[in-house]
Amino acid sequence: MPMNSTVVSTGTAMEFRKSRPSESALPLLDSHVDAAKRRIELVVSPSARASLATLHQMEATLNDGTPDWRVVIIPPPRPLPPVLFTRGSADLGVSQTGTLEDLAWAMRHWGSNGVLIEGRASSDGDGPVNLAQARADAVRGWLEQQGIMVTLGASYPLPDQQRREDAEGVDAFRSVFVHVTDAQPLDAPRHDP
Repeated sequence: MPMNSTVVSTGTAMEFRKSRPSESALPLLDSHVDAAKRRIELVVSPSARASLATLHQMEATLNDGTPDWRVVIIPPPRPLPPVLFTRGSADLGVSQTGTLEDLAWAMRHWGSNGVLIEGRASSDGDGPVNLAQARADAVRGWLEQQGIMVTLGASYPLPDQQRREDAEGVDAFRSVFVHVTDAQPLDAPRHDP
């Protein structure tokens, strides 16, 4: 069975080891250590089950525990999670802002700076007619403040929306989907996040 690199945080120290993929806390595709810059970059494997939020928090925890070093975790390329809203609302609360912070973090680490966003609304009412647009506008404003270029879209109703809501649940339609439009190849040089 092939061996993969993993990183394990043990208090304030980091330990790199080889392990079987099934035992990996964080399977890595690659890692880079620059002792002169005191920087460690960990490129996470697409097989990792950790969410963007978990990887973002892991990076912050590792950096807090190793103040003399800069640890950068490059999340695996995968679709970004949607920004979910409460029924009838386009307000950016703590949950929405947390998701947006995770998205912006991943994009910086990927060297991406452009997105297409698609606002949606459920058909169960309790909101303005232009709720999908209002949600998209709220997300666009936040992302643009982070220096991310946004192409805006809003979809309401979607084709066959009622059937899709029945199958997928209405929560999936109280959201804004964010799609990276300037994805970089895995071997492309990344910006220093």
